[in-house]
Amino acid sequence: RVVDGDTIVVEGGDRIRLLDIDTPERGETCYSEAKNRLTKLVDGKSVTLERAGENKDGYDRLLRYIFYNNTNINLLLVREGLVTLYFYSKDTPYYEQLIQAEQSAKKEGLCVWKSL
Repeated sequence: RVVDGDTIVVEGGDRIRLLDIDTPERGETCYSEAKNRLTKLVDGKSVTLERAGENKDGYDRLLRYIFYNNTNINLLLVREGLVTLYFYSKDTPYYEQLIQAEQSAKKEGLCVWKSL
C-alpha cells in the first residue's frame, strides 16, 4: 500500500521509507503526482528492498531503496522530478547517480522544480 510519494507499507505491515528522497506533503505541488506514480510503479507488485546505512528513521519506518524489475524506484522518482533529495547520510551507494538525476530534473524544470 502506498502511503504517499516516499512511504509504502509492505505485506506483513512493515512501513518502508524510501531512502534519500522526500516528497511534497499533502496539498503541496506534486504531492498527488508523486503518490500516483509510486502507486503505479509498486502497488501490488513484488519488489526488492535494499538497506544502506541506518535501518530505521525516527518514525520506526525501515529505510530502504525499492527495486522493481531491477529499476531503482527511488532514483526513478528523482529523475522524473517528483521528489527532492534528502540524505540521511552521504555514505550511500547511489549518491552520485541521485545527485545527477536531481540536477537533470532541475534543469528540465520537472514537477517539483517547475517554480524555480
